[in-house]
Amino acid sequence: MKYKLISILKQLESHEWSSLRKYLLMHTRIESDNYTLFEVLRKNIARIHQNEHVSTTHHKYFDQMSSKSFTNMLSRVTVWTENWIVYQEVKKDERTSNGILLKYYNQKGLYKEANNTALKEEKILLKEKTESLKKYKHLSHLYHSQYYSNNPIKYKEGLALIEKTVNAKLAELANQLAAYKIEMINWSEIKNHDFRQLIKKIDEIISQVKTNPTLSSLQCISEIFTTRESNNLHILLDGLQNSNYKKGEELELLVASYLTTLSLRLWGENKLDDVRIIQDAYEYSLSSGVLLSSGKIPLIRWYNILSVMSTVLGKERSMAFLDRWIHMVTTEDFDKTKKLSIALIDFHTESYETIYTALKDIKYSKISEKFRANQLIAISLYMGKNESYFEFIEHCNNSIRVLKRNKKYLDKNTFTQFKNLLSILLSLANSKYKNQKYLIELPDKVMHKRWLTKEVKRVNEKISSTL
Repeated sequence: MKYKLISILKQLESHEWSSLRKYLLMHTRIESDNYTLFEVLRKNIARIHQNEHVSTTHHKYFDQMSSKSFTNMLSRVTVWTENWIVYQEVKKDERTSNGILLKYYNQKGLYKEANNTALKEEKILLKEKTESLKKYKHLSHLYHSQYYSNNPIKYKEGLALIEKTVNAKLAELANQLAAYKIEMINWSEIKNHDFRQLIKKIDEIISQVKTNPTLSSLQCISEIFTTRESNNLHILLDGLQNSNYKKGEELELLVASYLTTLSLRLWGENKLDDVRIIQDAYEYSLSSGVLLSSGKIPLIRWYNILSVMSTVLGKERSMAFLDRWIHMVTTEDFDKTKKLSIALIDFHTESYETIYTALKDIKYSKISEKFRANQLIAISLYMGKNESYFEFIEHCNNSIRVLKRNKKYLDKNTFTQFKNLLSILLSLANSKYKNQKYLIELPDKVMHKRWLTKEVKRVNEKISSTL
């Protein structure tokens, strides 16, 4: 049995523990079993492994309590913790909090308070200069709460209130549908799925609604998908850099994400007028926190970004990017991660000879880094001179054996990509050694497929020239 409470607590930041503690003490005493359970879990959270630790906690700290009572206590603290999560999320957004207050005032007949709150919120929202998907959502909720209540204001304002309610809802709906449309266009390209009927319905609805700045930004993204022209990318970048989008909200994330996605897609199609926009997109997403998790760059994401940067922008600019952002990466060993990062740049900029020397004596404790280093060493040996051939064969075979032993620690997709790369490198080396063309089609799941495709072509052309 997997306990929900354990899963939740494992995700908490240090400052959140303090906040949760204060919240729990609003519901229970510091001398209570409930609070004791919270403290035991807090002190041992890093070592908790679900069932084993929960069972140990029961027998060590609550041995007089029956299993049913202990389970009920766990459930009770879980409910309080979930209520704390809701409280924290609502508290983050003043507009949402005031919307709840407005509804409450109307329900309790506190119409003066309701009207003052509604007037203040409407003024704030209508004066808001930054774009946000939430703006019309909050306006819609505000007008709806006023209209669908016993508040005399709806009779005083007459038709104007219902008109504002409908227009705000239409704007909210149009904006959200425009965002959904972007997702469907993107997935239709990735998965070759036909969303045309749904997209047609969305377009029909949006065409009936008065446009707004948020809707225009979303339609700008859709237009890039359709025209494959990069001019609108600069419009999106300018909007981000000029703070046109409300910080930390969904619209900023959506625009920043699609700026990067579409820049890379157009680059792959040779339709990008200036590759520097790719770096600008990443720089913005990192500095604004869009690509961060708990204020840091996740390790896998870092290596993926660096692969793109070095492939598109070359070694000098990639090294400058590395120096600027490496301190933000989530890693257990900064120096080892930096060496692996430099080796990755060397690979993408075809400086293969330096990789083996840089990585051969480093032991990585993180499994993903261990195999990333192994496959870069394999490529370095493969691209080396003839005297490294047998060392390359031994390294690949050892790496495959180690990979299989650690299969349970890797997700299936990652395992397959690493294994396929090493197997194909062995086959390519064998083709070169025997002077025979490599005729096997590359699988979809393989690390560095773009590089492998070029390498297969290079090997086959070289062999053809000797036949």
